[in-house]
Amino acid sequence: MFSGMSSDEPSPAALPEPVEDVHGDGRWMSQHTRFVQECKDAEPDVLFVGDSMIQLMRHHDIWRELFSPLHALNFGIGGDTTCNVLWRLQNGELDNIKPKVVVLWVGTNNHQHSAEQVAEGVLAVARLLTSRLPRAKVIIMGLLPRGERPNPLREKNAAVNALLRARLPRPGPVLLLDAGAGLLAPDGSLSQRDMFDYLHLTAAGYAAVSKPLSDLLLQILEETPEERRAPPEGGVGSRSEQLCYKSLQCRTLTHSRRAANPPGPIMKFVALALTLLLAVGSQAQDSGSVASVQLAKIQDGARVYLSQVKDQAQKTLDLLDGTEYEQYNEYAQTLAPYADTFSTGFSEAHARTQREMEALLLAVEPRRQELQALLQKQTEEYRVTLEPLFQEYVGQSQERVESLKARLQPLLEEMRTNMEANVEETKTKVMPLVEGVRSKLTERLEQLRTMASPYVDQYQEQVSKAVGDASESLAPHTKDLQAKLEPLVEDLKAKFDAVYKSFSDIVQA
Repeated sequence: MFSGMSSDEPSPAALPEPVEDVHGDGRWMSQHTRFVQECKDAEPDVLFVGDSMIQLMRHHDIWRELFSPLHALNFGIGGDTTCNVLWRLQNGELDNIKPKVVVLWVGTNNHQHSAEQVAEGVLAVARLLTSRLPRAKVIIMGLLPRGERPNPLREKNAAVNALLRARLPRPGPVLLLDAGAGLLAPDGSLSQRDMFDYLHLTAAGYAAVSKPLSDLLLQILEETPEERRAPPEGGVGSRSEQLCYKSLQCRTLTHSRRAANPPGPIMKFVALALTLLLAVGSQAQDSGSVASVQLAKIQDGARVYLSQVKDQAQKTLDLLDGTEYEQYNEYAQTLAPYADTFSTGFSEAHARTQREMEALLLAVEPRRQELQALLQKQTEEYRVTLEPLFQEYVGQSQERVESLKARLQPLLEEMRTNMEANVEETKTKVMPLVEGVRSKLTERLEQLRTMASPYVDQYQEQVSKAVGDASESLAPHTKDLQAKLEPLVEDLKAKFDAVYKSFSDIVQA
């Protein structure tokens, strides 16, 4: 059906294979299982299948506005290659459904394959779709440019698109829609407004790409089976094919005209004149808050400045006489009276501009809340778009932590075992030293007790003798003191009895 590689061996990009579950969470297979289940419950007219370019589309308003009303299913998985999509389609994602159109968008993640191999992988998916769904049209979305500036991956994607365009027969059931040319600026750069990471589309990027795709889908869905099979006069193809290739030609022609018609000398002169006029206008706008005398001086200066500009422009136009641009000189002469009119009405134009700006500010103020809500909505869209990337990064970080933990666990066990062995070894070596010190101390104490024992016995005898002598010498004095104290004790007892009796009489009274 499609022209392919000359070698008999299949392209490595055309070999079906599932994604290896390197993270261990089974997310890819869970998504595939969900898609197979959706095939049992839905009756889609349009099937979208591919990588993250398809997957993220359903998170934007463009999906709900343009594609969901067409009874569409979205079978996109981020990071998929042509091999992964082939495996999914061969394992249940085409069962029980008969869509009228299939939108295929895959290939930019085939980093290990060449442009030739990627193109063959995309065509292999298209062959499978046309064999399983013979009544359906297949739209292959061209690979988008990637990277802010031209780079080898962008060149590879462009080469894949060129190979697909050359190998797809016309007319035929498979169409190529290359909508990425409109995303490139004239200098070949990509805007962050269209691709937030210079690979995945923003809401604005999806809007630019989805409009021609929506038009093509509506055209196909409105065609009768006879119109799809029978090309019109001229053999160009069905109406949908004409629309598809016309869209591509219009984009190519627009960019060709931009490149083929650089601004000439007249346009440069006009740009210079406009720049000078804008400079004068900016000076006049900044002078709105100064006094009227200063404003009048600025206006007089502006008129002189414009007169000088007019004279210099006239000299420049005179140089065009006798050249191929002489007609522009005659045209410029007809515009000369308008310069004087512009100088005279400069103040009125400035005042009118100020009034219009004030009216514009008053008109914009009520819509401030609406603009704020729109910005919040766009922020939420960015969050939803970036969340899968953050989740993937977190998963990778967790995987690294678990890997590091697994690597450190044997080392920690080895350190613990070594420390226990070191403690036992240290204990074995230290215990003989401790026992030796204890034996030395015990021996020394016995020696000291043996040496001190005679002195203790001698001191004990001397102390006993001294106590006996003291008792004998103090006995006479003790008896004499007792005899002297007895009268005093009796007298003191009599006085206490008298005091007690007095207190008793007072209490009884």
